[in-house]
Amino acid sequence: SPVVWTALEKFWPEIFPNYLGASQYKLIFLTQIADVTGILGVTFLVVYTNSIVYSVIDEQLNKRPFSPRPVVVFAAVVALVMGYGAVRIHVVDQQASIAEKLAVGVVQINREAGDKYNEPVRFVREHQEMSRDITATSAVDLIVWPESAYPLNPIASREGKLPPDVLGNLHTPTLFGAVLRIDQGGKPRFYNGAVLANGMGEILGTYDKMVLVPFGEYIPLGDTFTWLYSWSPYSSRFWPGENEEPLQLGRHLLSVNICYEDIFPGQIRMLMNGGQ
Repeated sequence: SPVVWTALEKFWPEIFPNYLGASQYKLIFLTQIADVTGILGVTFLVVYTNSIVYSVIDEQLNKRPFSPRPVVVFAAVVALVMGYGAVRIHVVDQQASIAEKLAVGVVQINREAGDKYNEPVRFVREHQEMSRDITATSAVDLIVWPESAYPLNPIASREGKLPPDVLGNLHTPTLFGAVLRIDQGGKPRFYNGAVLANGMGEILGTYDKMVLVPFGEYIPLGDTFTWLYSWSPYSSRFWPGENEEPLQLGRHLLSVNICYEDIFPGQIRMLMNGGQ
């Protein structure tokens, strides 16, 4: 059963993949194996545990002779996993304690998603005001805004200086979500992107969302059968990004992912490895 369940999680097609192993996020000593096996390794362990418990109960209820070997093997596996978890946590804590720090202020205003379209000016202004509140009380190296936090106008370039209404008088490096409109071959392409700007509003780099939400950010086969978009007028028509490299803020490399992408372990691993 652990093998079958884990295989189904791996290969069963879903628009929004989910994993049984993610339910164990509070058991930090057991979940550290995910950096070796991925989340599927934790799923395997969960089903393995339930299978052992079931088999022991089944033997007792049906008055069959108790076989200790599977239980001993299971106990050894759990001990090894927890031992690895304890060692791994200790190593990472040590590395974090001596690593160079980057102070980050995260801004998330208390607005519904529709407000960015109904009141876009107010939406941006509140991000700016909350960001200024952070910089007034704390020394931060970077401010981060959410996906599509700037809904006024698409950003029309990957370089140069931002329009003054984007960040206002923030004067702090900022990473924010926006729609980018890039002309290629005389035709505009729209990207759900992230823009990194320095304190003077100069663009340091951009990242375009690579894994788009089907039927929300694009329609599968929509470029071939363009009439499909007339059937779903509220679907966006974004292009997937291709720039896998991290963005650079001084000596720091920032690996960016946007919303839907973070449920795909392979995508995050690739981005954290600098596109490799």
